[in-house]
Amino acid sequence: MKMADQKIGLVKRVASVIEDTRDHDQITMLQQRIFGLALGYEDLNDHMTLRKDKALQVAVEKSDDLASSSTLCRLENRIKPKAMWQISEALVRAYL
Repeated sequence: MKMADQKIGLVKRVASVIEDTRDHDQITMLQQRIFGLALGYEDLNDHMTLRKDKALQVAVEKSDDLASSSTLCRLENRIKPKAMWQISEALVRAYL
């Protein structure tokens, strides 16, 4: 996952359109959420366990606990409609 993302730059594209007003590292939170989805963990509640998962921590290059499900929920809820459109465009560009 990490190598694929480095090649297509999806996380950075998504991060570039989301306003970053939090203290947490937005790139790491996006990696955590996107990589979790890629692994089949669709529900944010899964991140209460995944935040301590060593393999996911290595994938996002963090050695301590990752974001909680409530922190990831706040990230998702602050994305504005214009940013959602830009994210969909980024997904299409990455696919093409």
